[in-house]
Amino acid sequence: MAASSDPTAERLVLGLLAGFLVAYGWFDLLQGGIAIKGRSGEVSFADGLAGLLLAAGAFLFAALVSALLAKNLRWGRGATWALSSAILLPPLVFVGVR
Repeated sequence: MAASSDPTAERLVLGLLAGFLVAYGWFDLLQGGIAIKGRSGEVSFADGLAGLLLAAGAFLFAALVSALLAKNLRWGRGATWALSSAILLPPLVFVGVR
């Protein structure tokens, strides 16, 4: 007989990860890039297209994690699409206006 598990911890981790990724993406967009430290210890700054690609990757991964969270919460497809749109559309508008 399997014991029922409480998904609270999984939901918390998914929510924190999605929040962190959204915050990272906005930080990258607002700063115009991000500093990256290589294996040799040399620090370089990823700006321009590389900075935009890093931010886009963070937002896309946040949308994926939020879809997993919505599935865990047993939300429908409409709520999942709305959550993904709420994560992806503001950065697109920000980049388009900028």
